[in-house]
Amino acid sequence: MSETTLDDLLAPEMERVEEMLRAATGHVEGQIAAPASHLAEAGGKRLRPMLALLGAQLGTGVNEEVRQAAVAVELTHLATLY
Repeated sequence: MSETTLDDLLAPEMERVEEMLRAATGHVEGQIAAPASHLAEAGGKRLRPMLALLGAQLGTGVNEEVRQAAVAVELTHLATLY
């Protein structure tokens, strides 16, 4: 019997969150387009969305609303960095 790691559990959902982040910052216009895309593409630990996804495991699991919340919390964090 193999153990399920945290990475096994969250990696597919984190990939989806990354896609959603790129989509959210990819259509930004004006002066914030370059910084928004740069910050989203820079990657990083993505601790905040990971915690949102992990917290969902205590309930019914990850769904679209949880993914959207994970993206929103990361976008809010990114907005404070620039």
